[in-house]
Amino acid sequence: MPERHVGDPRHRREHDGGIDLVGANPQASCRRSHASIVRDTSNGFGADPNTCLIVKTTFSKVSWGSSSWKGIRVEIDHVVLAARSKADAEKELKRAGLGIARGRVIPGLGLSNLVVPLRRGQCLEVHYPNGESPAPGAPPLLQFDMEALDTHPSAAMVPMAWLVVIEDESRLRDLAAAGDEPVHEVPAEDPGYPSYLLAGFGANFDRRWLPVLIHWPEGTAALSAAHQRQPVGIARIEVAGPAEDIQRWCGGEPHGLRTLPGSAGPLRVVIGFADGTTHTLGLTD
Repeated sequence: MPERHVGDPRHRREHDGGIDLVGANPQASCRRSHASIVRDTSNGFGADPNTCLIVKTTFSKVSWGSSSWKGIRVEIDHVVLAARSKADAEKELKRAGLGIARGRVIPGLGLSNLVVPLRRGQCLEVHYPNGESPAPGAPPLLQFDMEALDTHPSAAMVPMAWLVVIEDESRLRDLAAAGDEPVHEVPAEDPGYPSYLLAGFGANFDRRWLPVLIHWPEGTAALSAAHQRQPVGIARIEVAGPAEDIQRWCGGEPHGLRTLPGSAGPLRVVIGFADGTTHTLGLTD
């Protein structure tokens, strides 16, 4: 999943895409029961992929309101990208003028991450293989990452997932119930990694365009990095998938979302800077 992101949960709201992933459908192991969830230190593919945890999973029943989701502003928490190596990730981030706040091994996944704070409540989380073998039964994020990078050999980094923040816990639970998805409650790890709730982790494995919903009951901590130029946040994320499905799932249209034909999920993320310029990370084809 990047600050506290996946992400990386810190003091609310600082943190951490998708490709057509060849026939992978790991929902059985990751969605419908007590699940191994990735805790991350950004806000990426779950929230701070620091550890694989067994989390409490709950269900409730609700039906979609005819227009309950319309007109509500939804913010991106963080975007998770895959890189082939730490060196490749650092090189691409440096080219973008972005610094790194922190990084760590994500236990059990065969991945490590780098967290790039963009603004208060928003970040990037970059995953790269660390040479370790994933634990048995762990979410196949390493496999997904490598398949996506192999599919796009010219891309330095590939978006693998995106997360949107839901400020109100009851709203997240209602949205999860309406989408027939469980809510994963991930406990705090230490003072730097507070608890968080996730909905849709696993659903986005086969519906690549869907973001994971995240809520930080305790908020997230602010992170800083030595940026070469000052980012102001995510200006746009381009996602191949049905716009109405995303809006319904999120309870509103995510700010900065641009949907494109297809079902591949996140394709690229555009970072805005204080000087008025932008930089695109992800696919160029």
